[in-house]
Amino acid sequence: MPLWLLSFVNAGVKAVEQIDNFNNKYVFIAVNEGNNFITLNKWADNFSASKDSAIMIAARIEERMILTASLYPDNEYGMFYETFMKNAFGTEFVNVIKEDTYWFRRSNTPNAYSFFILLTIERNMMQTVIRSMMSQANTTSNNSSPGLTNSQAASVNRLRQTFFEGF
Repeated sequence: MPLWLLSFVNAGVKAVEQIDNFNNKYVFIAVNEGNNFITLNKWADNFSASKDSAIMIAARIEERMILTASLYPDNEYGMFYETFMKNAFGTEFVNVIKEDTYWFRRSNTPNAYSFFILLTIERNMMQTVIRSMMSQANTTSNNSSPGLTNSQAASVNRLRQTFFEGF
């Protein structure tokens, strides 16, 4: 089993990002399990790094926003939250690389397989894309009716300044 998968299984994606090969990258790992090896293998072969990674990236963005919100994110950030999340789910992350695929047969269940796909993107590239999405969401939410309240605008500002801490 490769080191990245051992790290992921034992401690999650953050542990994989600490491995020397990945310390300047954001890591995402797609997981699929089932009983049909041929179908799972097709899934892995046809997995598009640029198109299929958006869901994982958007989920990580949303998780980050929820962790820093003292209220529900849509209350904390107003229309910014909705617009930003729509942008995240709708973006094709062209710089994501499909680094590796690994599978194993689960010993505790006959004919059950687990497939893993390792995806990476350079930190600087990802941060540039996310900052652009934030700027677009901020402009859209400020120009919407009603716009952001003062407290929402302050929360959005704080988020924009600290977003990548712990991301």
